[in-house]
Amino acid sequence: MVTNQIPKVFDAVAAAIEFGSIEGKTLARAVEDTKKLLAALPAGEAQRLFTAMSPERQVAVAAKFE
Repeated sequence: MVTNQIPKVFDAVAAAIEFGSIEGKTLARAVEDTKKLLAALPAGEAQRLFTAMSPERQVAVAAKFE
């Protein structure tokens, strides 16, 4: 995957988490795969993506990405 697509994937997964549209094994798999993608970004970029989200989305996502 091209690294410029990773923020789009992260945003889509974050939105699904925030709105509760994925759960169970699908949620766990999406989070694990997204973590692997985020690891491919330059240092600090993943944190920048997180801090750019709304506070509500940050709360919803933080628990899943710990």
